[in-house]
Amino acid sequence: MKLHFYLRFSTRFGQSLWINGNTSFLGNNQPQKALAMTYLDNNFWEASIDIVDEELSGSISYKYFIKNEDGTIVNEWGNDRNISIPAVVTGKLQLIDTWNHAGEFENVFFTAPFINVLLKNGKTAIKHAENENCSHIFKIKAPLLKKMKLYA
Repeated sequence: MKLHFYLRFSTRFGQSLWINGNTSFLGNNQPQKALAMTYLDNNFWEASIDIVDEELSGSISYKYFIKNEDGTIVNEWGNDRNISIPAVVTGKLQLIDTWNHAGEFENVFFTAPFINVLLKNGKTAIKHAENENCSHIFKIKAPLLKKMKLYA
């Protein structure tokens, strides 16, 4: 089977992109053994690898990282990506991804203030109190979240 990885990401001169994963052909989660990607154009990097069916498991998890010119590594933000290998091997699998940048506005909902306070147990932890001495009112607009009940 042949895996084709395409990553939409623009780099600057001296940077390189790599794929690290939970299999031997992706480095067994060891950055020094990761699969190097090749610059395709201003928008894409690519990598292809042939694997034998015996190396395939039920799923493969992987993540991208940047290696800077000075050797420092910047990992992609968030959880690993997962591929569920179909029972019938097709011969070729094409994966087109976009770099998950920590600064993207969608990722704010996965930060500690949202997870540990605002969305804890599916309820808001903030109680509304009428107080004449208040000088500020804080409102949060989160259009990407599902509506939930507010408890006072």
